[in-house]
This record gives sequence, structure tokens and C-alpha cells, in this order.
Amino acid sequence: AVTSSLHSLGYKNADNARIGKYITLQIDSASKESAESELKEMCDRLLTNPLIEKYSYELIADGQ
Repeated sequence: AVTSSLHSLGYKNADNARIGKYITLQIDSASKESAESELKEMCDRLLTNPLIEKYSYELIADGQ
């Protein structure tokens, strides 16, 4: 459901979203900077409620 919602918001490169204690997400991006920018937007628009929640993230390159 989360992956579908991200796709409907225009984040077609987001895949395998999983929500639990942590949210894990695969982003297919050309650069780390691009992935980071999109991830921040996704968090603010759908994945978190920035009015009442704080979040942090860790970007890990594929294969690590």
C-alpha cells in the first residue's frame, strides 16, 4: 500500500517499502544527493507526520 501511494505521488523509483519500527525503502536513483532529496520529500509528504514526529534516515548504497 505504501509503495503504491508513493508511486501515485510521482515517486516511481521507490520500491519495496516496509513499515514497522523502522521504514525501509529502496530508491533507484542516479546519485546519493538525488536519493536524499527525494527521501526527504517522501517523508514529509507521506511517510511521517512532521508536525508531531521527528525522523532520521540512513542511505545505504546497493550491495552494502
